[in-house]
Amino acid sequence: MSIRTYLILGLGLAVAVSGCSMWRSKPSTPGVAPSSTTITPALIGTRVPEIDLYGPDGKLYNLKDVFAQQPTVLVIYRGNWCVYCQKQLADLQRIEPDLIALGYQIVAVSPDQPTELKKNIEGQNLKYRLLSDPYARLATSLGVSFYVDDETRRELEVYGWTPTNVEAQPQWTLPVPAVFLVSPTGIVTWEYVNPDYRQRVSSDVLLAAAKAEAARTAAPAETPTAAPAVTPPAAPAETPTAAPAVTPTAAPAAMPPAAPAVTPTVAPALVPAAK
Repeated sequence: MSIRTYLILGLGLAVAVSGCSMWRSKPSTPGVAPSSTTITPALIGTRVPEIDLYGPDGKLYNLKDVFAQQPTVLVIYRGNWCVYCQKQLADLQRIEPDLIALGYQIVAVSPDQPTELKKNIEGQNLKYRLLSDPYARLATSLGVSFYVDDETRRELEVYGWTPTNVEAQPQWTLPVPAVFLVSPTGIVTWEYVNPDYRQRVSSDVLLAAAKAEAARTAAPAETPTAAPAVTPPAAPAETPTAAPAVTPTAAPAAMPPAAPAVTPTVAPALVPAAK
């Protein structure tokens, strides 16, 4: 085989590898992370989109209407097949009375089909609401959706789980398990997200967060206190001081200047001149 042939084969292999790499590095769905460790969860203060999700009965439920009922503990989990998720759901069932006493409802969402939600509810006798997000729209909008690698995909196939409409999803997605506290207006007020699916938020931490948030929202708004009116001290009444009587000074009588004494001039005696 000539050197030119080797060069052509090598170039073709490089292009193939490069194309495969590009396909994996450019997800087809905006907002889906390449892996669980590269997710960018929604920030506190984010408004959850008004997405329609499926209930166990197959009916659609809009999240805006669900949240409007009361503050919500929103749980994103991987599915009925995940043993860590099953343990988390059971733990939520245990603390549900405490959360209800604080005014909260629990809503757990997964990519499972509605039929799988029914199995979960019946298997653990869950009292709170489970909803299906088969197209990962909620998980993607909250920044916790990622593409699974080949090994995880094979494991999921062993469990018998496949995404809805798999033909339209050349790469499978899963959510990173997460818990959000959401206000009745759909605003995220607290969250716990961990890329390690084996680590879930403890009941104590979740209850403490719910109590703190309930106390914060229940605190009455501070009404500004009006400053007391300041009465200026009364100025002492001024007693007019009588002006001293002015005694007019008598103008001195004008004395005409004395006329100088006139001394009469004696006319010289006329002496007749001698003839």
